[in-house]
Amino acid sequence: MKIRNPEQSELAEFVALRGQTDSKSALNNLLLRLEVRKTRIEDLWVLINGNNNILAAFSLSHVSGTTPLKVVAPRTAENLGDEAALFLLGWLAEQQGGSRLSLNLSSKRNDPNLVELAYRSGWVEESHVLVYAADLSGVSGFKEPEFTQPFSIEEMLDERFVRFYSLVTNMADSGQVRSILEAKTQHYTTYQAVEGYKVVDATGQLLAAGLVGRQREGVARIELLGVIPPLRGQGWGARLHRYLMHKARQFAPQYVGATDYGNYPMRRIFELNGCTFSEEQWTLVRTHQ
Repeated sequence: MKIRNPEQSELAEFVALRGQTDSKSALNNLLLRLEVRKTRIEDLWVLINGNNNILAAFSLSHVSGTTPLKVVAPRTAENLGDEAALFLLGWLAEQQGGSRLSLNLSSKRNDPNLVELAYRSGWVEESHVLVYAADLSGVSGFKEPEFTQPFSIEEMLDERFVRFYSLVTNMADSGQVRSILEAKTQHYTTYQAVEGYKVVDATGQLLAAGLVGRQREGVARIELLGVIPPLRGQGWGARLHRYLMHKARQFAPQYVGATDYGNYPMRRIFELNGCTFSEEQWTLVRTHQ
């Protein structure tokens, strides 16, 4: 077995293995990104066996920041096999050097044994999320929560919003909360379109808030920022999420959302609002010792 950069003639197979539903369109997009240097062939890798069959396709790149980070997003053949999986994991560990290495795995795009073998090989779980999806054309029966108002992304940096998010996250450090909201604000400015909606009481106090938008063509995303503790368990989160699903129809025909594996209230909201389980995703890390 060998891991190397793909040849130009292998790019179609590279894209197909990565699970693209429209391989032709995905290949054209990849070729365009390579042409304008938004993607480098040096960051694309394939695992091949002795017969030159591609068993895994992934990207490996450095992300700027205070801690160098290499991010890996492999797609593997359905029956990768333990030998090939261990070869891949070992090769990745060798590339780590002095940095922190992050490996993103999925129950849809990876051999199911890869996660277990990664654990045995010294990778540590950083996150484990469940992904849900819904056909937005079937969204009906929504009821707008009382006192729902739109809000701009910039409003997330106002003091009132900082206090609200402090309550939602149970974080006393307002500086830390503001930093989180600043990062979220910067993230949502990269969306093709995004809208915010908040629920307030008669005095204007923020009770719940969420965002809906389109990050990529054909798919809408929702972030339920939260509900203040005194109102939890009363259905506010489910009603606001349902309303955001209704609003999402203007952005895309499909909704995809995710939540931490242990976030049972949000999992329940997905189920109540007609979303179906799509896949599990893990982020595993190796830190230089």
